[in-house]
Amino acid sequence: MKKRIQNPRIVSQYELLKMVKNGDKDAEEEMRRRMSLLDDGLSRPKSNNGNTESGKN
Repeated sequence: MKKRIQNPRIVSQYELLKMVKNGDKDAEEEMRRRMSLLDDGLSRPKSNNGNTESGKN
């Protein structure tokens, strides 16, 4: 029996790629969605780890 991921938001890129290679159409759609977000510049913002100008007082 094939293991199904319940919440696709917590699937790592590596796991998603493995699912695509196994022929999972939902995983392929999710991969395309993520790639289009990167192309559009809408990826998650990187954390600045507290290194802001206002924090240098």
